[in-house]
Amino acid sequence: MAQASLNQFRACQAHSYEGWVYLSPPAIFGPGDVTGSYRRGTTTLLRDAHGESRISPEDLALAVVDELEHPGGEQHVTVIASPRGDSDPGRQKHVMDPEGT
Repeated sequence: MAQASLNQFRACQAHSYEGWVYLSPPAIFGPGDVTGSYRRGTTTLLRDAHGESRISPEDLALAVVDELEHPGGEQHVTVIASPRGDSDPGRQKHVMDPEGT
């Protein structure tokens, strides 16, 4: 799976359209704690304080929606779940609209 992901990323880099964004998944993507927040990086695999790189589908969906609605400017984005109450400066909370959704 890692090689397939790298191949997809390289295909994006080679494409003539420059408005692409590639989301590199964490090492573990599956059911787990839904935190409502995530850490965002660019070129490295992010890990939590326990050395794990994971995110729930719900938290990944928040990260994707945030990137679509509020682009960060990078073409390569990595994300992992961020525990509630985490004081990490890279922690992102879901950007809510004025109606609170």
